[in-house]
Amino acid sequence: MEFNTKRGDLYTDKHYAELLEVKKAIRLAYAHIIAGLLEDLPFTILGTNYILKSVQVGGGELSLMAMLSTASSSLMVLSSLPFSKADVYAW
Repeated sequence: MEFNTKRGDLYTDKHYAELLEVKKAIRLAYAHIIAGLLEDLPFTILGTNYILKSVQVGGGELSLMAMLSTASSSLMVLSSLPFSKADVYAW
């Protein structure tokens, strides 16, 4: 069985190849978003929950270092978005 990659003339073939590259780049961008969310979002949620529960149980004040740690984890979620990746715009 042969796979025919020719769609028509040279112009059509060129734009079809570019279409395939763009579709691949879009799928890669979605994969980056999903991987970033799966990696960083649970730590953000668990860290915030831990800080709030420790303040409730201990009766103390919120620690600045604990809040900065949770905030940096939250910012890592944003860094996993594709607009921060240069390779997505390379196509």
